[in-house]
Amino acid sequence: MRAGTAVRASGGGVGRRRRGVRAAAAALLPAVCGLLAGCLDSQGIDPPTDRFFFPTGMARTAGGRYLLVANSNFDLRYNAGTVVAVDLARVGAAIAECSGCCRQARDEASFLRTEATVILGSQVTDLAVAPGGERAYAAVRGNASLTWIDLDEAADGAGLLTCFDAFSGSRRCDGRHEVIRTGDLWVPAEPYTLLVLEDWVLTGHVDSGDVALFDVAGGRAPALVRVLDQFPEGVNGLARHPSGDWLYVVSRDSSRLYPFTVSMASRHAGEGPAVSSAPAVAVTSNRDGADCRSLAFSPDGTRAFVANRDPPSLVVFDSTPRADGSPAFTLLATIELGNGPSKVAVQPLSGGGYLVLVVCFNAEQLFVIDPGLLAVVHVLPTGVGPHAIVPDAEARRAYLANFGESTIWVLDFDPRSAHFGQSVLSIGTPEIPSSHD
Repeated sequence: MRAGTAVRASGGGVGRRRRGVRAAAAALLPAVCGLLAGCLDSQGIDPPTDRFFFPTGMARTAGGRYLLVANSNFDLRYNAGTVVAVDLARVGAAIAECSGCCRQARDEASFLRTEATVILGSQVTDLAVAPGGERAYAAVRGNASLTWIDLDEAADGAGLLTCFDAFSGSRRCDGRHEVIRTGDLWVPAEPYTLLVLEDWVLTGHVDSGDVALFDVAGGRAPALVRVLDQFPEGVNGLARHPSGDWLYVVSRDSSRLYPFTVSMASRHAGEGPAVSSAPAVAVTSNRDGADCRSLAFSPDGTRAFVANRDPPSLVVFDSTPRADGSPAFTLLATIELGNGPSKVAVQPLSGGGYLVLVVCFNAEQLFVIDPGLLAVVHVLPTGVGPHAIVPDAEARRAYLANFGESTIWVLDFDPRSAHFGQSVLSIGTPEIPSSHD
């Protein structure tokens, strides 16, 4: 289906009456994953350039100057979503003015480079920056596309983010910056997760279980070159082992991790990318271990952390590769979490070491795990519907997107700080989701 056609959600996931913040937020991401699938941009109200509205994806720019935030337009209040740039220097200055911890929420407009905001399709589900920092990529469910944005971190003003002709007079991404199909190969429906590598971009598709593979080698425009269909339905996570060879698929409909590799040589030989798989890794240390949501590796690749929703737990493996480089997973621990684990991330610490952060959407909590102790060392209450989290090792902080209330929290992870493990700045005014027919 194409942009420009409005499709309304049906069923009981989004009611006709206004609900309270917490009741509405409990259904937000499931609705995004199902009832609103296929919703497209309407011809109604243009989105604001200076606001968060249901943020789903975030990515720190390579030079560390900006945090890019994808606003999903979940409730279809506007005719599109946006990607905005949070100026992290302004964030740091605000925290310093508050002596390290700001007690009052701040309006987001004062932190955004609003002149750089770009408009793209509704229902953005994930956002990532290329390793070289020259592009940002967004998975867009509204028109089942991979959308890319040219990124110039050194540029001032509007040149920071562009996805349109310089003379278009609009900040809306044009068709040249969207991949819906390449030749006869179409992007599958329901893109949900992204993995951006040096030469490839991969999108995982939650309904079909497909993984789409895009060639971006040499800075070329993304070209869809293969759709992998050997994975189970419910793909909602992709990760790469730090060794660089093995990629992994995570599925909410499976109790396994699925390793595979993509051959670079075959692409250059003109034969198309070759994909090799290894045996799946069972995540069955507690009950069936079903409904895996996210996977992250330690910086050295010796530990793997799997966020599992049923039962809610973090499953920890020794992921040191075998002598031949092939995957090896040995169970180390299963750590109990709050309801609804959705994302796991590794937070590097100054002076070495790291912590593991797990976002629990339903419980509205962030669990902090010490990987040496294999134990929870802190539980932080969050805003409504926490979802995306981005560590910032240089600033000794992490950024948490509260999808259900449209805010971004800044978390302090400086071991020297009196506010370690706390939210030190809330950006944006919490907002009740609007209902629609």
